[in-house]
Parts: sequence; C-alpha cells; structure tokens
Amino acid sequence: MKIGGNNTKNDGTQKVTGLGYSTDRTIKVIASDNAGQSRSWSKTEKTNPKPARSVTLSKGPNYNGYSNSTCDPDCYKYHVELYNFAPGTHTYLAQCYHSGGMFSDNNVTFNVNGNGRASADLPCVIEPGWSEPYYAVIDGTQSNKTTF
Repeated sequence: MKIGGNNTKNDGTQKVTGLGYSTDRTIKVIASDNAGQSRSWSKTEKTNPKPARSVTLSKGPNYNGYSNSTCDPDCYKYHVELYNFAPGTHTYLAQCYHSGGMFSDNNVTFNVNGNGRASADLPCVIEPGWSEPYYAVIDGTQSNKTTF
C-alpha cells in the first residue's frame, strides 16, 4: 500500500496527518498478486472543518485593588480561556459585560499556543450587586454566560 507516494505496511495502522481543514483527500489502494493481476479502490473524503473559536469565562483571582468599592472580600477578576484562536502573540479587544451591558473594554495581549489555546485574567472586576449573568467578548467571540 502507498500513502502519499510512500510504501507502507498493510496492517491498518497507517495515519495521514497534516492535511489541513476542509480539504479533499483521496486514498487509493492497489492490490496485486504474483501473477500480475491487480485491482484498485479509492475513496475521497473531506477533512474536518476548522473548529470555531470559543471563549470560556470563569471566576479569576480575588481582587481588592481599588477604593470606594464593595469588593472586600467578594470581588474577582474575569478569567478567560481561549480555544481555537490563531497561534502567536496577539492583542485583542476584551470586553466585559453583565446584564446591564458592557462595562469595560481593554486591549489585552494573549500568548496563544500551537493548539490555539490561551488564558488570561482580564482587567474587569466582578463586584457584588452587579446584574448577572456575566460574560466576555474577546475579538468578537462571545464567552459563555455565567453567574458566580
């Protein structure tokens, strides 16, 4: 059997990797015997589409850093996990919301790893008495809505 033009063993363990998203690929199998007779089969399939970007919001570290607030001891920063974002260092607009609307927007730098994942604590604070649910929008991708 040949995969990508290379001979390979025929035990069903072959894997084809690095194909990219939403790409048609054809695998062709040619079986031949010692008498020179052969038969071939081929199958074309499309690879999986690129996964959608997503953001998960959770309670970050306790925050007690400014005066005239109701924070002590129940305020927390927004913590976000990014999934399926482009690898590299990127500065994205991070917006924080509660049911009353957006209350903070800042440019935040994320170091996205090769798997498209990153995490950060945002400069937004969850204070007691604000209207739930809370959510964040990172570069246009909305997080889950949650209560704490």
